[in-house]
Amino acid sequence: MTPAPLYIDGEAAAHLLDPASVLRVVERALVELAEKRLVNGVKGGFSLDDGNGCRHMGAISGCDVAANMVGVKWFAAVDANSRRGLPRVPATILLCDAITGLLTGVIDATSLTAVRTAALAIAAIRPCVGTRLRKATIVGFGPIGQAVARYLPQQFDVGEIVVASRGGAAHKTAPSLTVESRLDRAITDADLVVTATGLSANTPLVDAAWLKPGATVCALGSYQEIDGRIVAGADRIFVDNWEACRQRGNLAPVIQSGALARSAVTGAFADLVAGKLAARASADQTVLLVSVGIGALDIALGAELLKQARIQGVGQPLG
Repeated sequence: MTPAPLYIDGEAAAHLLDPASVLRVVERALVELAEKRLVNGVKGGFSLDDGNGCRHMGAISGCDVAANMVGVKWFAAVDANSRRGLPRVPATILLCDAITGLLTGVIDATSLTAVRTAALAIAAIRPCVGTRLRKATIVGFGPIGQAVARYLPQQFDVGEIVVASRGGAAHKTAPSLTVESRLDRAITDADLVVTATGLSANTPLVDAAWLKPGATVCALGSYQEIDGRIVAGADRIFVDNWEACRQRGNLAPVIQSGALARSAVTGAFADLVAGKLAARASADQTVLLVSVGIGALDIALGAELLKQARIQGVGQPLG
């Protein structure tokens, strides 16, 4: 008998997969994506701007063939939610059996989104940097920036982690990190720069002149955070998904202006993580990593989360 679909609320979802498990699933899923065992669907969405503020709504989809799971994640980016005491990017994953199409689970994935994005960044960064990072800088310290900060000392030998922040949140939530209010000082001499600002409009903040030769830049924002000269001057450029990057994120304005063609992109995160592409040819090359989200990763994570929920007896049966 087919088990009833499960609803997994946000609190349960946050505890079923720890960050280490999320990273393992993401890395495995990227390799399977490179091997065509994971199917990434299209990304679509629209924006609303009215008396309730500006919001972007979207959906990403995919299929985890090994888990026999297909699904879609519906998300919204709502800047005004912070004033309402609500998450800025609420998200829901809908899962179905990949053979029958029958519903298997509904997951409040709001808490999972930030750690998934950070894990995707870490997976792509790993082939690009040496065994030791003397200085790593995080620009923006919302949920994604905080998740990156937690991952870095676990996955790399890092001398110093600097958070570029003008507010006091970073001091309170990460007292062991160095907090720098001046962006140029935060980025100067950094081996790794990760941007996760949560901007709601294109605002290039990171200047190419601040980067050291051989730096790795990982841009995670939904809007442009980095100087266009960083894109033009990068020796290697990797993206999580070219089509999605054309529509949104750090590369979209550069692509839409005609300044960046697909032929200038070295390759995809999946091939980089799978070892099919070399991250760099020399230590002094600048490597740019740009991510806007891969739907198939959310489905893979949702499948693993649903599996753990059934094992642990967590979740509310539907129907």
